[in-house]
Amino acid sequence: MRKGISCLIFIFVPVLLSPENVWGQTQYGNQNLALKYRTESGIPMHYQVSKTGNIFSILFSIELPPDADFNGQYELSYEIKSEYGSSSSLMTRTLNFARSGIGEEGAIKYFRITIDDAENFKILLLKLKNTLSTVEHVWDIPLKEPITYEPPDFYLSRSEVDLPYLYPYIERGDALRIESPDSAANTFFIYRYDHTFSPADPPMYRLEKDVSRSMQVDTIFTVNSGEPFNLTKQGLYFIQSDTAKFSGINIRAEEKFYPKLIRMEDVIAPVIYLTTSQEIENLKNNADPKTAFEKFWLNISVS
Repeated sequence: MRKGISCLIFIFVPVLLSPENVWGQTQYGNQNLALKYRTESGIPMHYQVSKTGNIFSILFSIELPPDADFNGQYELSYEIKSEYGSSSSLMTRTLNFARSGIGEEGAIKYFRITIDDAENFKILLLKLKNTLSTVEHVWDIPLKEPITYEPPDFYLSRSEVDLPYLYPYIERGDALRIESPDSAANTFFIYRYDHTFSPADPPMYRLEKDVSRSMQVDTIFTVNSGEPFNLTKQGLYFIQSDTAKFSGINIRAEEKFYPKLIRMEDVIAPVIYLTTSQEIENLKNNADPKTAFEKFWLNISVS
C-alpha cells in the first residue's frame, strides 16, 4: 500500500502541475493554470485588485527570465469574461510597457490597468505569449465572483521604493506604506491575529485537535495614507479603510526565509498526509526528529 502511495506522488503530481502544460485555448475551461500556482514555473505573476467607485484598478507584476527581451519576445494582453466556462470575451485589449508600465526592478516589470466596471465583468484573463516559442502563459484574476466582497480602495507599497507590494507575506519588520490615490480615506485600521492555523485532517484518520470557529484580534492600530509602518510581530494582519465594510487586504508578517521550511516541526507537519497516526506521533516525539525524518523516507523508498 505504501508503495502505491509513493508512486502516486512522484508520477501523478508532475503531470498535473508541470508548467509546460500551460497553453492558450478559446475554451477557458480547458486551459491549465499551473503557472499561477507554481513558484518555480519561470514567470511568476503577482497582482492586487482595488476598486474606487465604478473603476477597477489592477496592479500586477511579471518576472521574466534574466535574459528575456520583453518588447522583442513577448506579447501581453488581457480579456474579460462573464464566467470561467465561457468561450466568448466581453473585452480584449493588448498591453505594452510604454502605456501600462509603472516601473521595473531588475527582471520584474510592474503594470497598472484601469477598467470601468460593467455588470458581467467578473474574470480577467492575463495572457503573456512568447512569440519565439509560441507558448502562452495564462493567469486568471477574479474581479467579482467568486469574490464575496468588493475589492479594497487602496494597495500596499514598500517604503523604500515607489512600487506596489503584491505579495501575501512580508518579512517581519520591513516597512510598508498604504497608497490610496483614488480614495477619500486617509486613516487605515490594521488588525493583527495571533492565530496558529492547524493542517486539515488527512483522509486516513482524524486529528485530535480543538479548532476555534473564530480568530481573536490581538492588536489594533491605525496608520495614515503614505506613512511608513512596520509589522513587527509575526502573524496575520488585516488592513481596512472602512470598518463598516468587509473589504480589505490580508498580509502575513513572517521570518526571513518564509515560505521555505527551516524548522523540523514545520517540515514534519505536511507528512501527516502520507503517514499513519502512529508514524506521525513517532516523528513529532522523537528525541532526534531530523534523524527520524530521514529514516522515515529511507524506509518508504525500500518498502
